[in-house]
Amino acid sequence: MKFLCLHGAFSSADSFSVLLAPLEQELGVHKVSLRYLDGPYEIKKGPDGYDAFRTWFGPPPHYRWIYTVDEEYQNLVSRLRCYQPGETAEDVIRYLRGDNYQRLSSEKLKQHTGKVFDFLCRILDEDPELEGILGYSEGAHAAATFILNEMQKAKRRIKCAIFFHGSPPFGPDGELVLADETELRIDIPTLHIVGANDPYKPGAVALYNVCDSRNSEFFDVAIGHTIPRSTLVVNELVEVIQDLVERTQG
Repeated sequence: MKFLCLHGAFSSADSFSVLLAPLEQELGVHKVSLRYLDGPYEIKKGPDGYDAFRTWFGPPPHYRWIYTVDEEYQNLVSRLRCYQPGETAEDVIRYLRGDNYQRLSSEKLKQHTGKVFDFLCRILDEDPELEGILGYSEGAHAAATFILNEMQKAKRRIKCAIFFHGSPPFGPDGELVLADETELRIDIPTLHIVGANDPYKPGAVALYNVCDSRNSEFFDVAIGHTIPRSTLVVNELVEVIQDLVERTQG
């Protein structure tokens, strides 16, 4: 099976391929291949502190999947670092989202998700071997958003998904999808890689909650908001990805 890989914010296909190199090498033995893709928005100027952390993001160019949206969403990640824990992951997301989030953003987000959907559709049309999607952080959010929107179409290409440290998607109406607000669920097999020490863990849990529990697996890598690269964890991850592929193809 071949997976389309979506990097995190302020990254690139090249940088993401370096992070996933140990995993990709082991997956290749099992005939699982990866194709990396740059986000549609090249970033020339990032948020406060962006320039100071350019070495962390790697050499330019840098790309994002979320860019042409309002300031309320752009600040969501920074607010997540200082949130007050809620009773559920959805409570946390609502707190971070703010009271005016959907009212201010709905139309812009609907336009934005449509552009990203068309962008990914073109890539899938160019490469018929692509059947899965893999995303990290903002890339996982974009991947989940794509899947939910594709569910409304007669022809679907994505058969399974791997989410590294994700967050809940936008639905077809351009609004954030939370499990306790809607019955809408991602229906394909999914694997959720989550870090026990990840400050963004509520987002990953909220994404897991909007997937069909009968087809979803939760894999805790016991780290922060990073890609696992240790031999032990990579080998375990290869096993669960093999299982995901077998369930998808079987």
